[in-house]
Amino acid sequence: MFPRIVVERIMAGSRIEKQNLLAPGDIITEVNGTIVDSPELLQKLMKDATGIATLKVIPVERSKPIITQLYLRAFFAYDPSFDSLIPCKEAGLSFLPGDILQVLNQDDIYWWQVKLDNFGILCDFK
Repeated sequence: MFPRIVVERIMAGSRIEKQNLLAPGDIITEVNGTIVDSPELLQKLMKDATGIATLKVIPVERSKPIITQLYLRAFFAYDPSFDSLIPCKEAGLSFLPGDILQVLNQDDIYWWQVKLDNFGILCDFK
């Protein structure tokens, strides 16, 4: 048995999330007919793919999530380009004190996925 490539997270708002074809826990076994046995090979095959990439996936059982909406008001400014701990600065979101952030995903206890939603809130938090 070769090492398993397990999907750990899906970026909120990404094309994959919108298509709803992959979920955390799914196992990717092939890309365009080539058996995938390492994250490096998966990255190379996806990068080299032209046109459509076909994945062979072993899905996990999916239950319907309970949908809740969580909004936060920022009390400080944040700029991911100055954060030495963020794993992917390009995916970070800058915000300012007073900005309203809608939490999209809390699966990772260290890095929540949020979007700026300063115009979606009608009430004022104090």
